[in-house]
Amino acid sequence: MRPGPRPPHRRRSGARLATLGACVAVTVALLGACTPAPDTGASGDGTALEGTSGDTGATRPTPAGWDACRGGLECTTLEVPADWNDPDGPTISLAVARRPASSGAPRGVILANPGGPGGSGVDWLAGAGDLAGLGVDFDVVSWDPRGVGASTQIDCGGLGGPAGTDIHRLPTTGPAADDTAAAVAEFADACAAGSPALVDHLGTDQGVADMEAIRVATGADRLDLVGFSYGTYLALAYARAYPEGVRTIVLDAPVDPADRLEDLLVAQATAMEAWLDDVLADDPTRWDRAAARTDPTTLAFAAIAASYDPASPGPLPAALASAAEGDDAAVRTLADAYFDAASFTAYIGTLCADLDRPATAAEQAAMARRLAAIAPRLGAAIAGEVAACVAWPVASGRRWTPSVPPGVPVLVIAGTGDLATPLALAESVDAALGTSTLVVRQGDGHVSLRRSPCVADLVERLLADGTLPPDPTTCPT
Repeated sequence: MRPGPRPPHRRRSGARLATLGACVAVTVALLGACTPAPDTGASGDGTALEGTSGDTGATRPTPAGWDACRGGLECTTLEVPADWNDPDGPTISLAVARRPASSGAPRGVILANPGGPGGSGVDWLAGAGDLAGLGVDFDVVSWDPRGVGASTQIDCGGLGGPAGTDIHRLPTTGPAADDTAAAVAEFADACAAGSPALVDHLGTDQGVADMEAIRVATGADRLDLVGFSYGTYLALAYARAYPEGVRTIVLDAPVDPADRLEDLLVAQATAMEAWLDDVLADDPTRWDRAAARTDPTTLAFAAIAASYDPASPGPLPAALASAAEGDDAAVRTLADAYFDAASFTAYIGTLCADLDRPATAAEQAAMARRLAAIAPRLGAAIAGEVAACVAWPVASGRRWTPSVPPGVPVLVIAGTGDLATPLALAESVDAALGTSTLVVRQGDGHVSLRRSPCVADLVERLLADGTLPPDPTTCPT
């Protein structure tokens, strides 16, 4: 689910949206004039709850001010409640960026999220590789979600290394497992102590209220939502919470909100292990020789990183060969690309709040054993990536059935060789929505828009006039 490496970010300050608690003129339309954030979850049986709409038809507030920043973007900073259910409480800052429509006459606002969770939308927008040519007639807006990039960070007292990624690397099986559990608990306690107003308010219920604040700040009546990977979860949740604020939706490489965390991890582990079997087919002993000379968890994440672009094994075989000779520098470089792709604290804080996941260390260990049985090389690392959820100070999330407002056209897009979010997830989301169109790209790699001119053309037509292709539609690679 995690995005690729991002370039460094340089923050530029802009106008600040007045806090919801103040309820001044600039925010009178925001969330129906100071209503709490909506509940975007549902009961554990997957039954959909009715979302509540923000006051999308009210008098427009004063738009945010924008400052020129890097890469031709315009940037601003919004101040929002740390907890939308406590609008008079502490506030946090959100870094927001937009790429103005190149036509000079925008037809609307595309609000896009690159996934993760924990990926920087501002950094991603500066590259804009996933957006193809979608910015001609639309302002394209993205943001650093809470806890990410130039937005308010989680303060974990220096534990866990940069953005918590040292916790990410710890082994969760074998003799060191108990030490890892203690380190994870210490890390979670430090984050809670350092950021008590934010650490348990990273979930999607808060994130969709942030999205509504961004809609208000842009002056848009309705948004065109484009989500990649975990960004699709945000898009679906926003559509449930603020149905009147949505014009069209693009779900590229979706995850299914009706799944448990383990369901998603099983799908990933099964697909990635099968790919690794193919990579090692000519010499299966390469993995064991490398594992004997380097850290197994780092080795596993090197393979996971390579699997996001699986058309060819790329640098992985050479990295394995070097590791087998005692030089693990190439393996660590691959793993670092994965570890550094997003803020781990925001990643864990969001996943733990959103998804139905193990509640105790014993349940987590049992899940790790099940994943290791399915994927002997990669399963333990995939399970260990979310081990911090047991210690994180937030209750388990709830599953919910995705739905969209009547009349809102939706494209659900998946690649046949996407190992991070396999095609079956998109098929489940498409079936639940009922009125969407499933676009299947015949090809490898995570997310499809940047990889396929056919997909890009379908998205452009959707944005232009709401046109959906036949359901299902197949695109060549």
